[in-house]
Amino acid sequence: MFDLTEGMEYEDQEMFRQVMLKALGKLTAMQMHCLLLSLLGLTQEQIGEVLGLTRQGVAYHFNAALTQISIVANENV
Repeated sequence: MFDLTEGMEYEDQEMFRQVMLKALGKLTAMQMHCLLLSLLGLTQEQIGEVLGLTRQGVAYHFNAALTQISIVANENV
């Protein structure tokens, strides 16, 4: 398993964890699925096959998830 916070200072690791925990509660199930499958290394085409979406649909959900995470991160700055 990999650690997304590897190499970060302790304070940055804590901020990352707090932002992600708060953001995850605001994501839809499809957004979470797209993020998780992406983190596992699947391409947008592969994620689409798994979830029954077009590549554009995957991109939409992925971008919406990143936007939500960005909003939460900016609230914590």
